[in-house]
Amino acid sequence: MNKTTFAISTVLLTLVSAFTPYATSQEHKKYDIDSLWQNATLYQQGDQKLVLSGRLQSDAVWVDENSYDDSTWRRFRFGFKAHLSQQFMFHLEADFDLNNEAEYRSLTDAYFGFSLSNGAKFKVLKQSAGFTLDGNTSSKKLLTTERNNLTNNLWFTNEYYTGLSYSNTFDDKINYKAAVYANDGAEEISDFDAGYFTLFSVTYKDVQTSWWDAASYTLDYVYNDEDDGADTRDFEHIVSISSVFDKNNWQVATDFAIGKGFSNQSNVTGVVIMPSYDFSNHTQLVARYTYINSNGDNGVRLNRYENRAIEGRGDKYHELYTGLNYYLNQHKLKLQLGLQYANMKDEALDGGKFAGWSATTGVRLYW
Repeated sequence: MNKTTFAISTVLLTLVSAFTPYATSQEHKKYDIDSLWQNATLYQQGDQKLVLSGRLQSDAVWVDENSYDDSTWRRFRFGFKAHLSQQFMFHLEADFDLNNEAEYRSLTDAYFGFSLSNGAKFKVLKQSAGFTLDGNTSSKKLLTTERNNLTNNLWFTNEYYTGLSYSNTFDDKINYKAAVYANDGAEEISDFDAGYFTLFSVTYKDVQTSWWDAASYTLDYVYNDEDDGADTRDFEHIVSISSVFDKNNWQVATDFAIGKGFSNQSNVTGVVIMPSYDFSNHTQLVARYTYINSNGDNGVRLNRYENRAIEGRGDKYHELYTGLNYYLNQHKLKLQLGLQYANMKDEALDGGKFAGWSATTGVRLYW
């Protein structure tokens, strides 16, 4: 039995056990595993606090195209957050490659944050630049083993850029953010020798109605300066309209996004629909449909592991995903299983055609 088969079997057994009568009978019992995370707080006195931060994630994946099969440490990040006062904090975190003797890769978060009495918040230096449904979601809290492929195509997957961001809340219902970043994707702090991109985002949180318990709607707009030194996707304008609806144990998330390409990148349009259902506090079923269309040849990329099976691009992509999540301590420690079927057409017939199944198991831990 290879490592992938073993990992898939282990997660399947764990998830199946969550549905057994024994698991149901234990549902009312309080888990005190969360107390382990209290050890991440190194110091706390009044408004001053020093806490460790980081995440550890592993994947085992199988793709039937070309029989691609791998087990890997997906992410390991480690650092700290220092709250120096109620208004001022500092976050420093680095990314390491555990597949290569814990080799240092880059800084992720490396910013100063400060807030004003009117609720305004500022971040300066290297920070996450999130937009689109899954780009706005930390890898710590994704419901699926991978971000959807619409996000993968339009969002800047380097994620962490040097810049300045401002955010605030209006009338407790509207959150908004404006930011400007260097688009060179420097491993540490940018020396601003490339271009820039701007991000504007606004989220409206709806009140409870007879249709849903809670809902939110987000509009993201990105302008990206074309520059040879940029480490971003080749889109000048990106617009994403996403929403999340909650009702009892159900949640439905959607995203409609478009990107206007430059250079050899054609324009891209896509949609994502992702319903999920919570069987209990520990077990969750997730489904997702993703559609992406390019108005020219080779405008669409495959997702992470599909792209390792074949390296070509296409022009029209469909994906159906279903997954099971088992939460040992909410998102802080969870097991994930995802099965998907993807189909990509390639009118140019230059190696991007794909039609096949893939399965991924994952362990996600953060502190």
